[in-house]
Amino acid sequence: MRKLLYFLASGVVIGGLITSCDNEPKNPGDYSIASEMSLSDIVSQVDGKVYALQVARSVDSVFGTNVTVWDTIWDDNGEFVERSSREVWVPAKFTTKYVEYEPVFLPIPADTFAINIYSNAKWTSPQPTRPRGGVQFYNLTTGGGGDGTLLFRSDYNEFYNTTAPAALNIYSSDSTVYHKVLLHQYGEIGD
Repeated sequence: MRKLLYFLASGVVIGGLITSCDNEPKNPGDYSIASEMSLSDIVSQVDGKVYALQVARSVDSVFGTNVTVWDTIWDDNGEFVERSSREVWVPAKFTTKYVEYEPVFLPIPADTFAINIYSNAKWTSPQPTRPRGGVQFYNLTTGGGGDGTLLFRSDYNEFYNTTAPAALNIYSSDSTVYHKVLLHQYGEIGD
């Protein structure tokens, strides 16, 4: 009797697996729609103060890469003569909407900030970078899909006002929308 129950139970499980494989996957969305993204102002999570984001420039750009092309010359006898290389710029097959914002000056104390992102695409934001190194801002959210909130944190700045801004970059996963927010922080010592 027990063997019969095991046989029936395994038949139900295997039959369920076979029939579940018959379903065709459905397209989750229309991939022909261009990615779009906009940002809200920066809001402090400690005191609720709003820091306005003002667009400094917005352009459509074509990114590309440099590729090394090697040329080899052979004589009529098949003997090697010369090998040379040259750099060729190869543009990408799509344009990118690049939006850069005016620098934003944040307060001295440590704080957590939020930027609402309104998008119809997946987006990502790597850790903010500074040209002279050093870490002053940390992303608590590094990506999302569609509308979402990017959270980042600042450290207490016991030194001078920052002279080199940190770049907070936010871009769509297909790289067709790219936003760059420049972050400064006031210092306890002043200028």
